[in-house]
Amino acid sequence: MTSLESLAWRDAFRPLHARTGVYAWSSPNGRNGFRLDQAFLSPLLDSRLKQASYEWGGGRSAGLSDYASLVADLPN
Repeated sequence: MTSLESLAWRDAFRPLHARTGVYAWSSPNGRNGFRLDQAFLSPLLDSRLKQASYEWGGGRSAGLSDYASLVADLPN
């Protein structure tokens, strides 16, 4: 991660959502969470980033998955 940072690559999600406690996975008891999926963007792609969000797609309650997928919008 430090090497990516030194090459000016950045996390696609955090700069857009710096103050939110958004997680891609939360424990069943709700006491902790993690961002498991991450996307790091080169400076060229970083300039194209419009939005990044986590999509649950039904989530744990629907029995589909217990974590969210990261979706990054990088238009042409």
